[in-house]
Amino acid sequence: MNNLEYAKQQLNRFYLDIIESQRLNPSYPFIQSYSETLLNLISYLRENDKVMSNKLLSLWMDADIFKADIPGELHDDYKKRNKRYRENWLKQKKKIDTITSELFDYLNEIPDLQ
Repeated sequence: MNNLEYAKQQLNRFYLDIIESQRLNPSYPFIQSYSETLLNLISYLRENDKVMSNKLLSLWMDADIFKADIPGELHDDYKKRNKRYRENWLKQKKKIDTITSELFDYLNEIPDLQ
């Protein structure tokens, strides 16, 4: 299996999920799990990359920062059931989808290293 297929297999359950986004109170564990999966996938790709790409390093840093930010305000809003939780959740989902999209673009541009 090549890197693009592996990435799609790992991330499609999150990236293509529109049902969670349509809920009145989307799941905090969903976005937390998404961030962990994305960071683990990029870390895996970095380990198997023979030539360290600046783009891959940049994506890894973005995913790491995103994962570190998730337990903050979003988790507090989730626990307190604040009205702004859904709006904040949608902003976070957009950020992580952007990182995922950039990762797919990167993987489509490079020859597969298997």
